Amino acid sequence: MKKICNLLIELGIIALILVPPVCFGAVKPHHIRLIQMTIVGIGMVWAVKTTIKGSAVYYPAPLDLPFLLFLGIGVINLLTSTCSHITEREFFLVFSYFLLYFLVAQQLKTRRRVLGLTFILVLAGSGESLFGLIQYLQGATTVLGQHTPNIGTVNATYISHNHFAGFLVLVIPLVIGLFLGTLQVEKRLLLFLLLGIMGAAFVLSLSRGGLLSLGCAGTGLLLCLALKHWHEIGFWKIFIVLILLVGFIGSVIFFVGFSPIAHRSLFRTILPDKVIVGHEIRLPIWRNALVLVKEFPLFGSGLGTFGFVFQRYCPPEIHQNRQVYAAHNDYLELLIEMGIPALLLVLWGIYRLYRHVLNIYFRYDDPLLTSLLIGGLTSITAMAVHSFFDFNLQIPANAVLFVIVLALTTACAQLLSFGRRTHANSERHNTSYRIKAFSWKFVAALLLVVLAIVIHARKELAGLYAQNARLVSSRGDLFGPIEYYRKAIAIDGNNPVLHASLAEYYCRLGKKTPHAEKWYRLAAETYRKMIPLNRYDATTYYYLGQMYDHLNRIDEAIEMFRQAIAYNPRFAFYYEVLGKYYLSLGGRAQAIDVFRQALQLDPSRMEDILQTCRQRNFAYDELRQLVPEEADLRRKFAYFLARQHAWEESKQEYRAAIELSDYSQVYYDTMLQACRNSKDYQCMRELWQELWDKTPQNVDYPLAIARSFEQEQQWEAAIKMYTQLLDTFPNATSAVRRLAELHQQQGQRDEAFRLYTELLTREPANVIHYHHLAAMHQQVHDWDAAIAIYQQALDAGLAQAEIHSSLGALYTQTGQRSEAMKAYRQAFEAGEARMSVYKEAAALYRAQKNEIGLDFLWETYAFVNRHHPEKLFELVKHYHAQGEWLKAVTLAKEVIANAPTNTEYRMFLASLYEQEHMRAEANEQYRKILRIQPGHREAAQKLSRLGE
Repeated sequence: MKKICNLLIELGIIALILVPPVCFGAVKPHHIRLIQMTIVGIGMVWAVKTTIKGSAVYYPAPLDLPFLLFLGIGVINLLTSTCSHITEREFFLVFSYFLLYFLVAQQLKTRRRVLGLTFILVLAGSGESLFGLIQYLQGATTVLGQHTPNIGTVNATYISHNHFAGFLVLVIPLVIGLFLGTLQVEKRLLLFLLLGIMGAAFVLSLSRGGLLSLGCAGTGLLLCLALKHWHEIGFWKIFIVLILLVGFIGSVIFFVGFSPIAHRSLFRTILPDKVIVGHEIRLPIWRNALVLVKEFPLFGSGLGTFGFVFQRYCPPEIHQNRQVYAAHNDYLELLIEMGIPALLLVLWGIYRLYRHVLNIYFRYDDPLLTSLLIGGLTSITAMAVHSFFDFNLQIPANAVLFVIVLALTTACAQLLSFGRRTHANSERHNTSYRIKAFSWKFVAALLLVVLAIVIHARKELAGLYAQNARLVSSRGDLFGPIEYYRKAIAIDGNNPVLHASLAEYYCRLGKKTPHAEKWYRLAAETYRKMIPLNRYDATTYYYLGQMYDHLNRIDEAIEMFRQAIAYNPRFAFYYEVLGKYYLSLGGRAQAIDVFRQALQLDPSRMEDILQTCRQRNFAYDELRQLVPEEADLRRKFAYFLARQHAWEESKQEYRAAIELSDYSQVYYDTMLQACRNSKDYQCMRELWQELWDKTPQNVDYPLAIARSFEQEQQWEAAIKMYTQLLDTFPNATSAVRRLAELHQQQGQRDEAFRLYTELLTREPANVIHYHHLAAMHQQVHDWDAAIAIYQQALDAGLAQAEIHSSLGALYTQTGQRSEAMKAYRQAFEAGEARMSVYKEAAALYRAQKNEIGLDFLWETYAFVNRHHPEKLFELVKHYHAQGEWLKAVTLAKEVIANAPTNTEYRMFLASLYEQEHMRAEANEQYRKILRIQPGHREAAQKLSRLGE
């Protein structure tokens, strides 16, 4: 029977090690309940085993007194808590951890059990690490069906990479300790490989707190090893192994590689820059949270209440819709929630543990147990350091693992201390206690644990009544749920959630049934009872304010809304609700004041708030008072006014935004875009003129002013502006070009010709200038002058295809066919691909009746456009128009081979087949078209007409 009990206890401990990490840290309430039930189950089995044996040996440990005193402070903390319901839940969780520590320490009475538990921890750590690396390589965004943020780090089965790192800082030192204490080479090789996997996963987690904590703890480990084994040869071998281990971890990381989407590099993880530090939320949280220490110095605000009491001091760096549930520093959070005595007690317990463990480590020489002892102490040290930067001990999976490592370390110390005493019974009798199964101490302890379980179990019973209330409500029974909610509250009266559920149900009845005032009054009374249960919960005051609103108790409603704001001053929603309430009462001035505060907290609410005020016929001057004097808010206000077709007021706000931004270019660009949308060219010119005055060397602004005149078709003003611009910037080529185009457009040919000639002198390699000049000569039918312009381009070394093509067209115009043919050939050699040019050349070939040259011409076109099916399709249509059916079909097949899913090409080929009465081939194309595009109506009709 004792063997069965031991087996059940060991299976329970193994389950607590392996299962919670797989459940994403076991942070959900039902996971926590399962952990507590497992611990209670282990305790029951241990009690049965002790009863069967008749007694149990208990060895005093350095943490016994601190644990008992901590529980005593916890009881006082529960009585003084700002929310006793949450504190009771957290207190019993801590009590469960202490019970687990005692049970694990009682179980680990032999070397075999200590070694077995250590191997389980090694397997858990290596399994998590290997799974995390596989997920990392796959870039997975889900773990076991649960969505996880993919930020380029190894998370394994944890949501946060920091908590995965916290898991590994507890396991890796134990593996190192086991490696140092194992003598077999094959076991050391296996542990070396597992350390490499865990080390790679740990580094790739990119957790700053994890790297720092393990670095500090590792330094302490090396110091202890150096002090104890400095003169031993094996000590230097340890350093060689550590160097090899670092190299192996580095090679694994090199093989795996860093993710390209990692939110920061390893270098910046170790040495963060100013940008990373600026985005760090921990520093502002710590700074603001210190105020709470003065508010709750002695007994704290209550375990688990940090998220509520901190809302009043939430820093602006935290988004107003995001609630901070943890301080990211377990010591600071403990100080706030349990007071200064609790923190001093924890520090005293850490001191007692270190003094006891280090004393035993340096006194005894057992290679295995001392290595596990210093490995366990290193794990505890790493978690103690990591707790300065995160809340790993509030993650149940990591907290359970920490307690087990703590018990394992204590067990190793006890085995070394009590197991090595030479004076057998006398000294053992003086340093250990035998707990008899039926002694009053044993029975009292059991009754105390059972009483705690019963007290805590009442919450589950109350939850069942609440669940029955919801079930009855879903069946349509209007008044039945009330009795169930009242029974739940009678059982667990300090649970604010139950009161809130009942009050919410009263409110629903007030909306559905007669005598609404009665139900709203009952809801208000229930919400009032909630306030002492958690007086720092802003939502209670908000809902109570709503009830007072329904009851027309105006002053009390306003007071409650203001209380909600006081306890959560960074939540814009409460300000908005109060502002709307003031509006309903006709208090415009008060509404404007609170709406302004809401907009400061959440600018995204601007449009809704402004729309609400517009519906109340607020004038522009009143709306202006709503918007705080901030550049971005003024810009958004201007955008809102523009959408409301109040452009003149919008311009004023854009101007205000520019001034508040210290005349930032971004705000100028925003207003320019708004002017462009409203087609206010005069406003645009004024802005560009201001920018030009600020930077007189910038040619873009006067160019923009001139273009705005063009957009308004003020040609004379545009010409004048371009001329003025050239007086200031003679080298502004773009202005010369546009001025020449305007002169040409206005029929001022001589001035345009002069400017184009000047452009050609400035940019002789720009083909566009030659085209402009040639076009001007062609307009007056001066063909020779146009030819001379293009010859000038060729003399300048410009051999583009379009130059030769243009020359060919001019020679054709003047009847110089041989010169035209020569120019076209040169164009084709230069890569001319336009069908229109080939058609011009084909006309010349046909005039000469040169069929061979004509075929070669179209072969050239097909070769030049071989990668452009749409160009080849033009040639197919040309062949068809010329009556060359076979060439059209042959080329169409080639085009379709390059673009097999283009239904237009297949339809044309099918029509070619139909033209020659090749029905089978046409039907085949129509069927392929319908497979590609089943809804193609024309193909279906053609296929039906052909008899399919």
